[in-house]
Amino acid sequence: MLITYTCSWLYRIRPSVQHTPFTKYNGNKNLTSDWNSNHPNPNQLRWKPFSIPEQGKASVDFVDQGSLNVVTEFGRMHVEPNEICVIQPWLRSRGLRQPLRAAKPWSYRSQRPGKPSRFKTPTAWYEDRDVNGFLVVSKYQGCLFQASQNHSPFDVVAWHGNYVPYKYDLSKFNTVNTVSYDHCDPSIFTVLTCPSTKPGNCMSEFMGLITGKYEAKETGFQCGGASLHSMMTPHGPDVDCFEQASKAKLAPQRIGDGCMAPNQFTQMTKLISASLILNTLAIMLYLHAGDNVVMYLSGVHVRELLSMAVTPWAEHESQALDKEYYTCWQGLRKNFDPSWKP
Repeated sequence: MLITYTCSWLYRIRPSVQHTPFTKYNGNKNLTSDWNSNHPNPNQLRWKPFSIPEQGKASVDFVDQGSLNVVTEFGRMHVEPNEICVIQPWLRSRGLRQPLRAAKPWSYRSQRPGKPSRFKTPTAWYEDRDVNGFLVVSKYQGCLFQASQNHSPFDVVAWHGNYVPYKYDLSKFNTVNTVSYDHCDPSIFTVLTCPSTKPGNCMSEFMGLITGKYEAKETGFQCGGASLHSMMTPHGPDVDCFEQASKAKLAPQRIGDGCMAPNQFTQMTKLISASLILNTLAIMLYLHAGDNVVMYLSGVHVRELLSMAVTPWAEHESQALDKEYYTCWQGLRKNFDPSWKP
């Protein structure tokens, strides 16, 4: 197995050790690392999209529209919708509030469909600026901490190495698929990967829709929403999708126009996959259970080794959980006929 060693050497105006001691950060009360604070829920779960607040009426963690200006120690990146931005752990960054969504720690897997030349690194930039009380927020062992310093952390005047943030335009990914029947293993769509030491595949599934309509559930599964189907919990296309597919003429047809659905599969390996069908762009993430993945698009689709825990906020306080989700399958009829012959 080929192992690539990644590191970067940064030349700073001031050393990064110049900061006050870290203390607990309480800026987000809904962020938790206590996965025992809520009882397990084996049901199929679906969340409706959050409404976009009026300008100036509410504070938000992530914005749903526009592009993202990312400032890192390595320089600046402008990230457009349908692009992913990867910022590795321990690298300092700042995003202005016009964001796309960003995926956090993955490394690139060399595959022809996603050419290395199409991965873009930051444009060189630094600032030599004194600041009183520049706040730095860091995640450590599942908790957030804060420290302050009297200078900008973006004072790296030069660097060399291969551990560097980057972005990738998913529309540049060259997808392939079967031309006969069924569908290929999702790994053929891999854009990024970070394999774990234990390969395998167990299915818990968290999925979100970015643009367009999702064929399997066109009415209830909306852009900005998400669904969670835990391991050993049955799920699948709803009544409308089954009826339409069963009665459709056996002829070529366009599917998934304008649809972009990110799929995150949590398992023993971790990947981001993308597929493009006409105007359809789907993203899949495969990740090791327990890793922290943030994809600031509309959600992610998880198939994982372990069952996922749902936070109290997501299940009880968000007011977005669709309590009628289970009804989309209740109209499926019995079609079995033991006397039928082809």
